Amino acid sequence: MEKEKRKDFWIIFLNFCLALATIGLLGYIAYKNGYINLENILNTKSEQVEEGTDKTDTLTEEETKKEEEKEPLETYEGDVVKASIPQEWAIIEYLDGKGTDMLPTYTSYKGLTGLEVFHKEDLILELKAAWGVGFVGCPKIYAFSDTSSEYIEEVEAMNAELSSKAEIVDYSNVTYTEIIWFGKYFRRVKTYLFFDNDITTESFDSPCQTAAISFPVLSFTTGDGETANAYFYTISETATTEQLKMLDKILNSMDLK
Repeated sequence: MEKEKRKDFWIIFLNFCLALATIGLLGYIAYKNGYINLENILNTKSEQVEEGTDKTDTLTEEETKKEEEKEPLETYEGDVVKASIPQEWAIIEYLDGKGTDMLPTYTSYKGLTGLEVFHKEDLILELKAAWGVGFVGCPKIYAFSDTSSEYIEEVEAMNAELSSKAEIVDYSNVTYTEIIWFGKYFRRVKTYLFFDNDITTESFDSPCQTAAISFPVLSFTTGDGETANAYFYTISETATTEQLKMLDKILNSMDLK
């Protein structure tokens, strides 16, 4: 009985192998006679992938074009700054100590010391020059997904020396938009801007004080001839999502005249 079972198994196995060999032989014959064209099959798959990619790119271009048609941009050129802005938006520059309340009054100043971005009557962004302002300690650590643990430990150690403790704000899953403003990279989370404390590393380690920023190309001078480049920004907390998106575009286009 057991021998018959083994015999049946080998018969089934042999038939299976013969069937595979037959299918392979038929396929080879069809290929040799031109009934199957592997090159066409592969090209069809490649074209399908490329068509899918092109469609995505086209949709993106169409969406961008529709937005530009909806709000055509105009070129703003002031005394110091130039930018692309849509209608109903405006930029106001302040020079030589004006437009800020964060500069000592015992000396004079030369250069851009204030800037405002309006949408209709709404003040969306305000930039004020500052000088002689310092900070002690680090009240908050903004931890993005690519913030290094070494940086967090370093800040915590600094706080420990000052007998203080930092609150770690978890931004590992936060949604942000990327901006290049006056040549500096920022991440905008709602109405807050964050920049990298050390651009020579691969990690993104945001300073504790996010309101104070400096730019590589923007500065002003004091009456003593000292150059300063510290500014404080404020983005309106009542700005709508659409206003913030347009502000991103304006800041991305902003440069020195």
